Parts: sequence; C-alpha cells; structure tokens
Amino acid sequence: MAGDEAEQQAAAVSLERAIEEDPAYLPARVALARTYASLFEKTRNEDWKGRAIAEAEYAAGLDDTAAAPHTVLGELYAVSGESELQLEAHRQGMARAETAAPFITLGFAAGDAGEFEEAEHALQTAINLRPDYYRSHHALGYLYCRMNRFDAAANEFRDATRAAPENQETHINLGAVLYYQDRREEAATAFENALALGPHPLAYSNLGGLYFEEARFGDAADMFEQAVALVDEDIPTDQYYLVGNLASAQHWSGERDRARANYELAIELAESFLEEEPNNHSVMADVAGYCGMIGDQARGDELMAIVARQEIQD
Repeated sequence: MAGDEAEQQAAAVSLERAIEEDPAYLPARVALARTYASLFEKTRNEDWKGRAIAEAEYAAGLDDTAAAPHTVLGELYAVSGESELQLEAHRQGMARAETAAPFITLGFAAGDAGEFEEAEHALQTAINLRPDYYRSHHALGYLYCRMNRFDAAANEFRDATRAAPENQETHINLGAVLYYQDRREEAATAFENALALGPHPLAYSNLGGLYFEEARFGDAADMFEQAVALVDEDIPTDQYYLVGNLASAQHWSGERDRARANYELAIELAESFLEEEPNNHSVMADVAGYCGMIGDQARGDELMAIVARQEIQD
C-alpha cells in the first residue's frame, strides 16, 4: 500500500470516476478497495475502512470466481487486527486462486493465527503451482522455523536461493538457520554469498557474530563497523544492538576508547527505544551489559533488578 495520503486520495478520485463510467469493471473496483484500505492504514479513519469493505464485497459480487477482492479484505483485516476475519478472507481468496500469491498470503495469515497445518498446506500448494517462485519457499522456510523444524526450513531457504540466487535475503535467512543448527561453516558461506551480491547490514552483522564467537575480534569489528556504516548516522533506536556489537568487538580487540564511545551510543539508542517499549526486558538486559562495560554499575543493577522482578512474577 504505497504512496502518501494525498496521492492515495487522488488515486481514489480517479478510480471513482472510472467506476462511474463502467460500474462492472472488476479491476477498477479491486483497485479502489485497495486504495481505500491503504487510506485506512495511513489514517485509521473508520470511514475508509467501511468504504474498502463495501468496494471489495461489491467486486466479489461481480465475479464469484475472483480471488483479488477477498485478498484485499484479508489485507484490510490484517491492518485492523481482526485475525479471524483476515484468515477467512484469505481462505476465500485461496479457494478461487489460480496463482501462487493467494496461497502464500493465506500461509502467512494461517501461520500468524497458529494454524500451522493449514499454513503448511497452503504454502506447499503455492510451491506446486509455481515451483520456481522463491517467495513460496521463503514463506515455508519461515513457517518451519516457527514450527522448530529447522532442517526443513534450511531446505526451503536453500530452494529459495536456487530460485532467486541474486536475492540477498534468501542467503541471509539460509545462513541464520544454519547458524542456529551450529552448522557454522555453511552459515558463513551463506552470509558471504549474500555479501558477494552487495553490502547488506544483516549479512555483515551475522558474519561479525560468527567471527566474534571464534575470538576473531578484529575481523568481527570490521564486519560490525560496515553494518553500522550502512545504517548511516541516523541509526534507528531498535537497531542499537549493531552499535553494541561493534563496541564489544572493539573492546576485546583492544580498541578500548572507541569501544567506550560506541557503548555509550548503544546505551543512548537503547534507552530511547525503552521510552517507546518500557517493558522490553531483553533490551534492558542489553543496556545493563553495556553499562557494566563502561563502569556504570548502578544503572546496570537497576535494570537487572527490574528484569529479575518480572521473571519472578512470570
């Protein structure tokens, strides 16, 4: 759902005019429903949601064999957080589908709802319809990760790399699963294959993590530094860990002054993130660790006490 609000409203006006000229033109109805849904996503104005539903349902009535109107409804209900309606809409879309895309969409929706068997069936059907489409293999790989079926996930991500060898994400996800399985050399090769296609912060960061665990601290620092450089100076607060990882590699490679400066930056970013998510205990634990590395034991103890209290309550 691309474009800013003004562009989307202009598109809606154009599509409304097209429908006035030909009320039974299904593609325009579907496009208008999707545009209204996009406006709802941007504004949270319930009026746009109602219009999107009305247009999608009208389009569905024009052609009961069309999958697209149901897909739009599923996308809309995903935005509004109505998971049961989302899942049912995608089921309706899949029942009418002749291409892989609606099956992939249902696979994601069913997986999010915990309906793993249905999700697996939908994604395997998508693969049967189009075996060379990397997104189907990618989606099934993600699902298998959620099901703790990591060998199967690795196989699907490997198939995705074969289907789309120029796609960095396929190599990065394959490497992540292989790393989780402690297949370190294969994981490193996958991350290196991703970087052979061009710079990528996750590939640098993951490869840096492998080097760090092998006590190759200088090599790890080089990888982490390139990851941070790609994110640029305006580092998102939720990516504070990139700077924290760099600081740790610098610390253990002997660059203590540079490490301290980056620990302080990682703390600043993470503390800003905690302002948005004050109960994120994983981030608290990271900040506590960073504070310990620069000698701010009081703040570190304070955060760990909060984490400990929550764990006891849970």
